[in-house]
Formats: sequence, C-alpha cells, structure tokens
Amino acid sequence: MTVTPPPRPENLDFPDTVLPYDRANILTYARVLDVAEGRDIIDGRDWREASSIILGCDPDKDEAAARRCWDAHVARARWITTEGLPLFLGGDGERCRG
Repeated sequence: MTVTPPPRPENLDFPDTVLPYDRANILTYARVLDVAEGRDIIDGRDWREASSIILGCDPDKDEAAARRCWDAHVARARWITTEGLPLFLGGDGERCRG
C-alpha cells in the first residue's frame, strides 16, 4: 500500500493555535509519535526512513532539512496531544485559525 505524504507548510514554526493542517493531519501526527516514541508500528524503522514514508522527506538528498521537518512534526504532534488537545477537540473558532 502506498501512502501519499501530506503537503507540509513551508514554515515549520507552528503557532500555539490549531490549524487546518493539524486537523487534516492528525493521523500523520499519530504515525510520527509511534515512531518517535519507539512504538515502531512501521516495522522498527528509524526517523530517516519514517520521515520519507510519513512526511515525504528525502534525508539522502538533504538530511538537515529532513531532520528539521521530522523534529517539527514530532514537536507539533506532542503539542496537539497535550496542550493543544482542548483546542483541537473543542474546535473553538476564536482560538482556531482556519
């Protein structure tokens, strides 16, 4: 099965608000966290292979950029599942940009 990675925002400095990107990519965040936290649901792959599969990055072409993208998505996934969860679940239009 081929998975098409989500389009990524150009700026990976995510704000402390829930974005449409977050809502569209909640399963991407779950996959990223599974790898980052060692649950290895994609057969024990490391961040390099996982970033290619999940995010469409190419660590062989530009490892620094792929690592920045991976780290930004891990951090965002952790934020969404902790501090951002009430905003994500509540859908508060005042605090949710879209």
